[in-house]
Amino acid sequence: MDRYADVLLRGGVAHLLGENMQVDMNLGASFKNTPSRIFATMGFSYRIDMHRDKVKAIEDQKAGENGGPINKNAMKKKKKGKNKGSGAEDIDLGPTKKQLRKLKKKERNRDDSDIDF
Repeated sequence: MDRYADVLLRGGVAHLLGENMQVDMNLGASFKNTPSRIFATMGFSYRIDMHRDKVKAIEDQKAGENGGPINKNAMKKKKKGKNKGSGAEDIDLGPTKKQLRKLKKKERNRDDSDIDF
C-alpha cells in the first residue's frame, strides 16, 4: 500500500515581534494526488527569560575577569610534536625485548670471560 509514500514540500517564515515574542507561519503540500494534501499552520511563541545578569560598565570590569586576554596566536593550528609518546610514559612496563636481548648478551659475555680456579 503506497498511502504513506507522499512527497511533501514545506516552507515557512518566522518574525520576531519583540525581544521575547515571535509569530510563525508555514505552508505545505503534497505532490501525490491520492489523497492530495494542502496544509497551513500559524504559531505564536513567548520566551520566559528568568536569567538576569548584573549590568556592569566596561570601565568597572577588571582585566582577566572574562577569561583573560586573547593570545596573538590563539587561533593558529598547533603543530604536532615529533616525539609523541604512547601515553604510558609514567607506567613502568619493564624492559623492552631489545633491552632484554642486550642484558642476555652481556650476561653471556660475562660468563665466558670469568675464569674459575
